[in-house]
Amino acid sequence: MEIYVYSAGVSQQDDYCWRRITENNQEEISEPALVSKFKELLETESPSLLLARDYNQLILLVTGIKASQRKDYRGRTIRNSVAWIFPYSEENEQKLQELAALSLRGELDNKIDDAITQDDEYGFKVSFQEIVDIISSLNKRDRINTAESNYMLAYNSPVNRDKLATLLETKSLPHQEKNVDVLIVVTGIKAEDTLIKNLVWRGLSNLIKYQSFTEYNPQVTNIVKKNSGGSRTQANNSQMLILIFAGLGLMAIFLWFFFRFFSPIQGLKVEYPPAGAIAAMSLGGQHIVSNTNGNLLVQSLTDTNTSSSPRAVKPTIEISSLAVNSDGTVIIGGANDGQIWLWQYDNAQKQFQGKPFLKKHIGKVLSVAISQDGNTIASSGADGTVFMWNRKGEIIDEKKLK
Repeated sequence: MEIYVYSAGVSQQDDYCWRRITENNQEEISEPALVSKFKELLETESPSLLLARDYNQLILLVTGIKASQRKDYRGRTIRNSVAWIFPYSEENEQKLQELAALSLRGELDNKIDDAITQDDEYGFKVSFQEIVDIISSLNKRDRINTAESNYMLAYNSPVNRDKLATLLETKSLPHQEKNVDVLIVVTGIKAEDTLIKNLVWRGLSNLIKYQSFTEYNPQVTNIVKKNSGGSRTQANNSQMLILIFAGLGLMAIFLWFFFRFFSPIQGLKVEYPPAGAIAAMSLGGQHIVSNTNGNLLVQSLTDTNTSSSPRAVKPTIEISSLAVNSDGTVIIGGANDGQIWLWQYDNAQKQFQGKPFLKKHIGKVLSVAISQDGNTIASSGADGTVFMWNRKGEIIDEKKLK
């Protein structure tokens, strides 16, 4: 058994790192190869889980576990990740099934939190014995039946996590048919297409709209219209919001061309607002962001202190659209050149820090939006594309409007 832990210390120099944990040593290492191979299937900053077979090895990767006491030098809660790697055997596979079920039921987080503590010299330390005790205390169950071999996806809800935990506790996993089998993926923001492309046997994601487990054909990219019970209602409104914003943007283009070239009233002069006259309100109505006199200003709409000043940042781009999250700490800006920018408020430095996303639209950004928790960003461009991003500026979904 190999155990790897990813965590950080309190001070600035004790940044996140991976350590291999043994009885006598806790050496810092580069990211384990199996973790690198599979981590792109997870939103690792949020609570996520992966169980996979890789040739003659098994891996269970659990990420984004919040520490209850430890915070970094900027006051942010430290998040722990743990990877267990076993040689393949039915006995070891069942151990990882039980461990995964514990995680899905929320019963693993405190055990991991207790095992990882602050260390003044190395940033953090791990109790090898406590991690081993988690394995040794697992229930040993008789699994007579093998689970169905069909592939299924669903929205990441407590009900579906509980169903998945019960399956792992009561049935053996399908027999290994490939050198690499991605058996379980439970995560926050990963597109349905990504899970299908990687042939995930059971997958849960916040971006999957199926309320109940729904079968898909691994040979075809479309979901099979066959439900495991319950309704196929929309699990979240992310994609609908994207389409609405994109539709509004395309409508704006149409109206501009209409009044510019085909106005039925001869001599009509269309007055456009001055560049930069843009404002947006957060989804909960707590904050408003505006592009005023070349500065982005974020103002609280609920702060009763009338003397408080708005937070400001001076962008280096020509802003075409804006969005702000609920607590006013994240600004999203779309630019005339197709670039998307994110500004994050730094409490330590009392100012916004900005960065551009790597990919850009072809042409002007027509609209941007940000989810209430600030983790999902949507943008639509004059090129007719709609992108869905995470906070890192990575595209997690893409649509071309016809």
